[in-house]
Amino acid sequence: MYLDQAKTLFATLHIAAHEISQCTETEVAQLEQQLGHAIPAAYCEFLLWMGHGAGNFLRGSDVSYEHLRSNVSAARELLRENNISLDLPVDALVFYTHQGYQFAYFQLSAGDNPPVYYYGEGEGVEEIRELYPCFSDFLEREIEGHAELLREAAERQAKKRLP
Repeated sequence: MYLDQAKTLFATLHIAAHEISQCTETEVAQLEQQLGHAIPAAYCEFLLWMGHGAGNFLRGSDVSYEHLRSNVSAARELLRENNISLDLPVDALVFYTHQGYQFAYFQLSAGDNPPVYYYGEGEGVEEIRELYPCFSDFLEREIEGHAELLREAAERQAKKRLP
């Protein structure tokens, strides 16, 4: 529903289709119970689609179900390390961290396809900012970026084979 375009893009670009590992509805329900809040529909759709990973897609980033519990503490630690006096909203779900220098979250209370907020160390911005107006946009941009990396790698391989 919310991720139909992302799923089509993912399939069209042939990204790790056979390596998708989904969360179960039981796992999603357990997460909601732990959070004390319903998960936005778009993110629930993501978890039920590829919540345990999808091959190389988003590899190097902590986005899978297994990382959700530790992501919020990693995000807070990054803010402290950079002397950022902001804190995360009480209902923030940090769904993405990347190699200890960036993170993204949405607020559980911000609707079915919530805005995504972001902080990145060393970007000259000492604030958390809205990165995308909705989670589905975040995911579509990540898919497009991954596809571009795959194209560039294929081009490099092709150049190596030329005499």
